[in-house]
Amino acid sequence: MRHEALLSQIERFCERTGMGETTLGRKAKTDPRIVHRLRSGCSLLLKTEERLQTFMRNYEKNALPTSNKRGK
Repeated sequence: MRHEALLSQIERFCERTGMGETTLGRKAKTDPRIVHRLRSGCSLLLKTEERLQTFMRNYEKNALPTSNKRGK
């Protein structure tokens, strides 16, 4: 299946961030059911895959606290 790697990335992202799959879809693509449809076998445009991956990468880079902030 073509989207197994993307689904795996999404699962790991949701575990690390505590974000639900519907919230991810809503924030990344204004589509809360996109992950559900992906699991059901629907295909995505490459542009949509890239948008999801970019959102996850930027969210983790900018939103999650790191131990280096504030001298810790």
